[in-house]
Amino acid sequence: YMGQLPFKLYTIMKAANQKETGLKGPKLILHFDINKTITLYDTGQGMTKEQSLCEVLVGYSWGRLEAKEPGATPIWKLSHYTFSMLQPAEGLITYKDFIASQNPLKTKAEEPALEVRNQYNRKIRNQMRQFFFVFFNPGNPGAKLKNEYEKVRKALNLPKVVLDDLGINVRGDGQAAEEVVPGGSKDALADLFFDGKFFIFPSFFRTMLMLKKAKRDFGIIFRTFGADSMNVVTEFNRFCEGTHPCYNGKNNFPLARFDGSKGSKNFILDQSHVGVVHRSPNMSEISLVMGTVKKQNPTQTQTLEDAYTKELEEKRIKIIKNSDQVYVSMLEMLKESSSLGWIDDYLYWKRNDEKQLASKFMLVDQSDYNILQIFFDESINDTDRCIADPRDLMDGTPIPRREALGKYIITCDTLKAITDPDYFLKLIDQAEKLREEEINQIEKGVEVEKAFEEVKDEWEQFQSLPEDEYLRKTIYPLLYPALHSVNLERPDDPIASIAMYMLKYKHRVTLPTKPGEPPQTAQHGEEHANPEQHSPAAQTQLTIHLPHTASNLNAHANIKDTKKAPK
Repeated sequence: YMGQLPFKLYTIMKAANQKETGLKGPKLILHFDINKTITLYDTGQGMTKEQSLCEVLVGYSWGRLEAKEPGATPIWKLSHYTFSMLQPAEGLITYKDFIASQNPLKTKAEEPALEVRNQYNRKIRNQMRQFFFVFFNPGNPGAKLKNEYEKVRKALNLPKVVLDDLGINVRGDGQAAEEVVPGGSKDALADLFFDGKFFIFPSFFRTMLMLKKAKRDFGIIFRTFGADSMNVVTEFNRFCEGTHPCYNGKNNFPLARFDGSKGSKNFILDQSHVGVVHRSPNMSEISLVMGTVKKQNPTQTQTLEDAYTKELEEKRIKIIKNSDQVYVSMLEMLKESSSLGWIDDYLYWKRNDEKQLASKFMLVDQSDYNILQIFFDESINDTDRCIADPRDLMDGTPIPRREALGKYIITCDTLKAITDPDYFLKLIDQAEKLREEEINQIEKGVEVEKAFEEVKDEWEQFQSLPEDEYLRKTIYPLLYPALHSVNLERPDDPIASIAMYMLKYKHRVTLPTKPGEPPQTAQHGEEHANPEQHSPAAQTQLTIHLPHTASNLNAHANIKDTKKAPK
């Protein structure tokens, strides 16, 4: 390996390569988890798309725990009226976490026998899902989120012209007709669309279309623990061939061609480019068996070759061992066809108590400035339960999460993947900026490890927060109580009342000091010196949390001035 190129040389080489090939930026290798990242149909769990959607959104529904009396079992009560992946306020808990706390799963320490533990945990998960599936129904804890849920559900609906072309019968309420079942059609896509809903999210396909339009060099690797990869291959290949009903150039739909024709790169995924992952007990050794989706698990006395004797004799598979060979083979295969599909080592992950170091690997050559790999998965987080395991190619050591998050591994917000067509494009742009910043640090002679150890300027960190988190730290803590106060008091001028409320209590939001300005000093005198001056609504908001949805803000803005009735 060449080692780290000087940044100036890197930019010269990159510019020369762009001029020669017409391609822009580093080569992107995009790893996409399947379930809850680019699709909702979980065949492994036996759930429909709508049931999977319910399971996702209960994890985006926030409330508080309330007990009728001291010592009583607390109940969960909705207190935030929009979906959010991030905690919108202190003290809130999702309904999914609440139900999980009431139905704890067994860990490896509690039940060492893997099969027994899996069987017990499967039963508990199924019990919890029964709560999730009815969460938005009338009389249930999430009933007030029903309208928000319907908006997301409708975003998954296929256009009517597509349903008509495929002969799919869907009722007027958007639900699949009862007689329509998967497997009952001659068209494989009709089987995936049997319920009238998208299988792969449109945001995924738009990402491919826009990257191609921007003349980016990129490859796709599908990653999954489950058995749903072949369904993804079916729809993906139809998209690449230009025969997907939503991307065939008909009915005002765009035409997609990723099949190698007319100078395009070939992304069609064939049998030789799908395979299974095997991980060794020391966690650093990785092997690939390409050409099959059926995994053979060697016994303690067997080698991989022993386990796949028949397949090798029939020359149906290829075994690739050792991390460096896996990486090189990945690059070579992506030249042949720009997509791959890997089924990760689920059993190994389970045996190691679902820890990050046993999860879905990604080998990263950090010295190669011309390639950027990004892994998208809804279960990526900053804990040892993170489901992506990025490793340095040179020595096989794990890349620290704080260095990898946002750059090599990215948490997928399933809700945004469904509702925002440009969601993945935005994440790619953010990752590229972080990587470029890292390369600049290397050019300046700053060691990457030390650069991450140094705390960024607090104001700079604050300004670079994602949109949701920025608003959660600045506006939401005052806006929701202000809306509640206006709703209770019904003032003559609700807009002015909101403004006055937020100005009066703005000291409750502490912002970092901007460079060159004196530190902010919270002035609590007015609030604490004379609490009697607080309005009843202001006092109420300290204990009652009834925030309004963002979609209702326009309604508040259009309230006509009305005089309050005398008390």
